[in-house]
Amino acid sequence: MILFSKKTKTMAKAYSLTPNELAFADLIAAGWDTADAFFLTMQKGETWTTAAVNKATREILARVDVKRRIKELRKGDLNEMAKNAVKGREEQVSTDDDVMKQLSKENMLRDLFLARKKMVVGSKDWLDTNKMIADITRMKQEEVKTEDNTVHFYLPLTCNKCSLYLTHKSQKEVNNNI
Repeated sequence: MILFSKKTKTMAKAYSLTPNELAFADLIAAGWDTADAFFLTMQKGETWTTAAVNKATREILARVDVKRRIKELRKGDLNEMAKNAVKGREEQVSTDDDVMKQLSKENMLRDLFLARKKMVVGSKDWLDTNKMIADITRMKQEEVKTEDNTVHFYLPLTCNKCSLYLTHKSQKEVNNNI
């Protein structure tokens, strides 16, 4: 048994088809073999003779609603729900990118500088804008400082060449000689 989403059931109802028949029509429009599409969507007929499977697929393909769905898909006329779903995904991706660009510190500073140019020098808004610019600039500088705290350690290839080992060895010899 295949479970279908509410969206698929609603779309099938719009075509006066069952969800299984809608899926069958979609697979046929996508280029599937009629027998394979029938087996997959109807979940029966695997043990039927070829003639019986062909008869069942011809009965489904003879329906006007199935023909209309296949014709629309092959012609490229997606229904409005599918167009809107694709458009919604594209808009969401672009809005996410736009939000990240708008929230960048450089962009905020640029907007604040432009707003400050339009304000009267010395006004309360002008002073508040200058405070915001100073805060964002300070945050930006702190960000740069924290990135440069990387400490690099260089290890010798052998212990005999290590300066710590050599100083310890020379001190040990000096102590032994005393």
